Formats: sequence, structure tokens, C-alpha cells
Amino acid sequence: MSLDKMLATMLEKQGTGLDDIDDALAEKRGLEEVKTFFSVSQLFYCPRVAFLTRAGIPRIIDPKSGRKMLFGNLLHDMIQDAMKRCLAGYSFVERTLFVPELSISGHIDGAIPPKGQLVEIKTVSSNQASKISKLGMPDYYVKQANLYIYLWNYLSSNKKAKGIFGTHLDNIWFIVLNRDTMDWVPLEPVKQDEELQSSIINDLYSYQKLWGSDDLPPMGTNCQRCSDFKLCKSISMLEDILPGGKVRKKYEK
Repeated sequence: MSLDKMLATMLEKQGTGLDDIDDALAEKRGLEEVKTFFSVSQLFYCPRVAFLTRAGIPRIIDPKSGRKMLFGNLLHDMIQDAMKRCLAGYSFVERTLFVPELSISGHIDGAIPPKGQLVEIKTVSSNQASKISKLGMPDYYVKQANLYIYLWNYLSSNKKAKGIFGTHLDNIWFIVLNRDTMDWVPLEPVKQDEELQSSIINDLYSYQKLWGSDDLPPMGTNCQRCSDFKLCKSISMLEDILPGGKVRKKYEK
């Protein structure tokens, strides 16, 4: 296809011109890597998604949601880079927290070990920003941050990892940007919740048992609105998933 025809197709929103751009953006966003452990962020977004992606099934992300995710990631990375420069004198670091015995891994946005601070950066919609201003951070973000602190402190107690992770963390700073208005959402730091951390670890052990028995967490109340719903509904056990992320023929229509 000649350049003028391709541009005309894209501008008229016909054919595959704009689809090609979405495909290129999806490639820029990157394919999800098949992991042999649970992801902290996915586990609190949806345990069932965490199981399915760990089993090798890629998430279904529509082009519009993909564009939003990519834009949010770009903003997130710019804020993180700016914080690294601003807080360089305070030993600001980012780390991957991997605990094989818990089958869990996650990447924190930043920490200031000498001050015991965990920093988590979020970009949200105006609707989410309004809720956060009134009600505080959503439960899944609070759980995510508390698990990060637990994992950091768990690793810092390990003699081999002590030089990497240093002192314990006990406070959480949420840096939140409204990506629609570009306003910051003012929030105060919060203390870690040790009771919540204990509950999270108990859940994690139960997920490990489910994984070992080839079972899946039950579908939740929000599953009807999820773009993965049809796929989740068609899978009852992990043994339904074949190598390469394919589903057994008996579940395909």
C-alpha cells in the first residue's frame, strides 16, 4: 500500500490503517512475560487473572484500554525519573522483590530506606481521583503496598540480602496524578498495617495450595464487566490450559 493510500485509510478510519497503529502500540507496550510465580500487582487486580497469566494465557486488552495503559505507563515513568533526581540525596532506590518460597514477585516504584518510606506512584482517571480524595486509596492499592513492605522487610532480614535492602520500611507514600486534569491528588503517608499483611500472607499460602491442586480462585462479583470474562468462564481448572496458553478443545466454541 502506498503512503498516501495508507494515510488516507487511517484518516478516514477505514480498513486496517488505525489498527496497524494499535498493533504497533501494543508491541511498544510489550507482551506479558510468562512467569513461574505470582505477580504482586496482578494478584490484587484479580487473583484469577494472576493464575491464568502465570499459566501462560495472555490477557485480552482492547486497543482503547491499551492506549490508556501505555499513556499511564509513560506518565508513571516520567514521574519516577523525576523523583529519582529530586530524592537522589535521600538514597531513593527501586527494587524487584522476589521471594521464591512464597512464589511471589513484584517491582516497587521506590523506597527511601533510611527514612523507612515506601513510595508508590499511581496515575488515575478523574473518577478514581475523586473517590480517592473522599475515601482514600482503593483496597487493592493498599494491599499491594503492604505486601511490598512485607516482602522488603522479609528480604532485609535475610543476611545475604541485607546489603541490598537495608533497613525496614514502615510508611507508605502514594504519589497520585489525575491523568485527565494533570492535578496531583494530595495524600498523607500511611503506616503499614501488620494485621492486613498477616491476612495477605495467609491468602498467598492458600493461593499456593490452589495452584498445587490445579484449581482456580472463584469468579468474583466484577467478573461480568471484565473483558476476560468469557475466557475465565470457560476454564474450571488449570489442567484445562495447554502449553502455549491454549484452552482444551472441549471449552472452545
